[in-house]
Amino acid sequence: MSSSAEEKGLKLKNSKFLKTVETVGNRMVQPVTLFGILCIIVVLLSFIGSVLGWSATGEMYNAQTKAVEESTVTVYNLLSRDGITYMLNNFVNNTITYAPLGVMLVMFLGIGLADGSGLIAVAIRKIVKSAPEKLLIPILMLVGVCGNLASSSATLVLVPIAGVIYLNYGKHPIAGMMGILAAVTAGFSANLILTDTDAVMSAITQEASHIMIPDYTVTPMANYYFMFAGAIILAITCTLVTEKIVEPMLGTYDPKDAGEDLSQTKLEDVSPVEEKAFKAAGLTLFAMLAILVVLCIPSNSIFRNPDTGSLINGSLLMSALIPILSLMFFIPSLVYGFKTGIFKGERDVVAQIYKSFGSLSSVFAIALTAGQFMKWFAKSNLGSILAFKGAALIGRLNIHYIVLLLIFVIITAFLNIFMNSGTAKWYIFAPVFVPMFIQLGIAPELTQLMYRIGDSCTNSVTPLNSFLPVILLFMQKYKKDSGIGTYVATLLPYSIVFLIVWSLVAVIWLLIGLPIGPGANLFV
Repeated sequence: MSSSAEEKGLKLKNSKFLKTVETVGNRMVQPVTLFGILCIIVVLLSFIGSVLGWSATGEMYNAQTKAVEESTVTVYNLLSRDGITYMLNNFVNNTITYAPLGVMLVMFLGIGLADGSGLIAVAIRKIVKSAPEKLLIPILMLVGVCGNLASSSATLVLVPIAGVIYLNYGKHPIAGMMGILAAVTAGFSANLILTDTDAVMSAITQEASHIMIPDYTVTPMANYYFMFAGAIILAITCTLVTEKIVEPMLGTYDPKDAGEDLSQTKLEDVSPVEEKAFKAAGLTLFAMLAILVVLCIPSNSIFRNPDTGSLINGSLLMSALIPILSLMFFIPSLVYGFKTGIFKGERDVVAQIYKSFGSLSSVFAIALTAGQFMKWFAKSNLGSILAFKGAALIGRLNIHYIVLLLIFVIITAFLNIFMNSGTAKWYIFAPVFVPMFIQLGIAPELTQLMYRIGDSCTNSVTPLNSFLPVILLFMQKYKKDSGIGTYVATLLPYSIVFLIVWSLVAVIWLLIGLPIGPGANLFV
């Protein structure tokens, strides 16, 4: 690393801002505790609001008349006799109906097996190995952006692979590692295919939208068009930032700086057994997709809307997308696992499923408190009152909706540095901002999209990344004195550029009026 880059790293490491971020982040309570505290706050505010007579008037969807009508909303006291009865009677149901819980269980059935069987890791290695030399780095970055499909495995698999590739191409290995890490983290929301992130986010958004519009539907494909394009744009951006900013900053790599012997460092080949199993899994997936396409073709297909024939609005294809996607991962992963010998019988498969579900233990705990928070917040009518009041205030300020959304992106990006869990943050943000923006005519799908942009871009620079110690070990393999200063200094350009580029793309997208996803609304 050049001395200037080292100085920048040390300066950033010792900066007051980063020290504050690390201090505040380390003192932040765990999500399960945070939602417990928020539940107490909601209950107390409902009592105070009912005593003080808080109310608000605004336009709200009437489920009985199926029309938007002017309504006056008052606070429902959760500490009243009826309120306490409601909270106790619905505690179990609120936990069970916690929006992300079922979605994550079903999705992890397939994705967890694909990860545990080794199918995803082999797919990544094959893509990298078969990529043309000139396109290798952009393709590598695109794989990184799409790496959220493999959840935590993407970081553990792709970062060391990038280091090896860059070393063998005579480039600085840390530049490759930081580039791919930025792609995985700062590009977390974007992907070429639907992931569990799309499913979980849409479930939370739909629940929040019901505060204003009880029968509003948000599908996992709500942001798909934008996220598909975003994956390609961010991969190109990541490549350019790596080549034009980070590599010159790091300078020429000197193998003498390595923390270990690099003479045997090379990308592992895909074995003949893995190759054969991968082809079998690929053919299985192709056959499943072909069957699904054929079943969707007839005008009276079970996957179509029985009234309109649409494959998007009100169709079984959209409502059953989560189990369909899970099966698309699950069955090819079974084929791959048995072909490679990783799975020798039913017990091995079930053991891997149990192991995958083990990573969701925190979700089960969070469901206890987050499930109550969402339902209690909606029942108290605090969300509706906040939406009416907030919308009225913003309306008086006469802020253009694009400017408002960009402010929302910046706020989200800043808070993400301190609270790195995107789902937990959205569960707090959604019941406030989704109804508020509905009052301003902004659709829940668009609100969700702008949140995802802000939530992703600063993922790479937060010191609260749980993989930070592991990443530092990867870096120290190539430069033994690498530390958190080097880590932040090399990743900061990605976060800044990603935030600018992705926000600019969103603005252009909205000005042109392009759809952000199949059947998704921009305005209501």
